[in-house]
Amino acid sequence: MNQRRQKTMGAVVAGFVFLAAGAAGAETIRVAVVEKAKEVRLSSSEPLRFLDSKGAALALNSGRQASVRAQGGGLAVGDQPVGRTVRLRPSGESLAVDGVSYPGEIEIRAAPGERLQVVNHVDVETYVAGVVPREVPAAWDIEVLKAQAVLARTYALSLRQRSAGQAFDIGAGVDHQAYSGESALHPKVQEAVRSTRGEVLAYKGELAEAVYHAYCGGVTENAADVWGRSFPYLQSIRSECRLGDTPPTWTYHIEANDLARRLRAAGIVFSGAVTAVEPADLSQTGRIRTVRVRTGEGPREMRGIDFRKAVGPDLVKSTRFTIEPEGDGFRFAGLGSGHGVGLCQHGARAMADGKAGYREILARYFPGTAVTLSSKVKKNNQVRLVNR
Repeated sequence: MNQRRQKTMGAVVAGFVFLAAGAAGAETIRVAVVEKAKEVRLSSSEPLRFLDSKGAALALNSGRQASVRAQGGGLAVGDQPVGRTVRLRPSGESLAVDGVSYPGEIEIRAAPGERLQVVNHVDVETYVAGVVPREVPAAWDIEVLKAQAVLARTYALSLRQRSAGQAFDIGAGVDHQAYSGESALHPKVQEAVRSTRGEVLAYKGELAEAVYHAYCGGVTENAADVWGRSFPYLQSIRSECRLGDTPPTWTYHIEANDLARRLRAAGIVFSGAVTAVEPADLSQTGRIRTVRVRTGEGPREMRGIDFRKAVGPDLVKSTRFTIEPEGDGFRFAGLGSGHGVGLCQHGARAMADGKAGYREILARYFPGTAVTLSSKVKKNNQVRLVNR
């Protein structure tokens, strides 16, 4: 959920400094804020200082603005080749990449296909403060914001545990957690992050699968029915939701040829037209586990979450839907938003309205888990659930 709020800059900057300072030896995380671009624009209130991969200063007269582009398998700042990696450390305020300001260090790396990626090296607590208001509205009860902060921190650290040897730990889009640097900072969110500093959700001493979604439609889903893996604390539960301005139902029409194009782009191999779409298998909550797509070459089956991702998760908002032929295409009518597993954000809002604290909220949606400090959990390198 992309939610931006107007804010008082003095309070925001003060909160940011508090978070960024932290304790000595603060943890950092590497966030891929740009993954496949040909060029990015950089800007700062102070002259840009470029460093090579070893931290040595590069002799570049770039001023306060510069463009970095992929060129010949490496990078170029303006017209000057600079190798495959450059770094920038802000001398005062943060750096802006394509107009979005990020705290911490910026690393730009050459990527395959004459592309580049931009990685923000940022303190974990500052990162969490940038995630929470992108995932839930800052105007909600602070106990919801605290619960979201614990989950965002847990999710990020769980991905970092298995990212050794990779260029980054986590992406900045909704496939992982939405993050846009300082653009979403909010004083109330920063208070929620400060009050839960270092706290994570654990199960039997290890980081839990801290998954969440917007609206479950009254009942959450079993993890096994979405990802094929069962977890004792990710089982279906009833969940009262407070919707506010969010409509509980949604509809979407797609032309048959557009659907075929999207499915092929997702790797479903077939020729000819899509003639029908139907649920092949439903979970006990009524969500579609498997979708059957009928084509001129016969039926193709795929997981409900993969079908939703292929068509577009902003269009097919959940896997709890019906499908009917409509004109030259199909009409989807559904309930809820997101995969349905773990925390239901609108359900958490209803609990907070009933005076539940963030620990009670988390215990409700993740039974058997405990809130603890990240320094007390055991490392686990197994593949985590990353689908949103």
